[in-house]
Amino acid sequence: MTIAEHIAMLARMEAARRETHAHLRLIERQIVARAERLITTFRARSRDYRKSRSTWSHADEQLYQATLSELAFSRHREVDGLTRKLARQDAAIAAFRRRHGLSEADPEPDMAGLRAA
Repeated sequence: MTIAEHIAMLARMEAARRETHAHLRLIERQIVARAERLITTFRARSRDYRKSRSTWSHADEQLYQATLSELAFSRHREVDGLTRKLARQDAAIAAFRRRHGLSEADPEPDMAGLRAA
């Protein structure tokens, strides 16, 4: 394999890792948004919108945290699976970089030095 092929393979590996990371973040945002919607509809009441008063009470916060925990638990297998996949991808990328001499900071080695050799 040439250095260009190594760089292309590394780019594909990093793109797959970014996709997995984005999927994990999407699930986390979905859980938070659903908890907020559930609490907002469950605790619907007339709110006082004066500037000096918060519309989110301590009871709302407690119910929100409990709901968030329940929703996170209901999707924990999916989240755990993606977290493990992300760890495997990180390990594979690090091993690939070590094996082919590609640094973390500079994924593209100095091509001028390769041409001169």
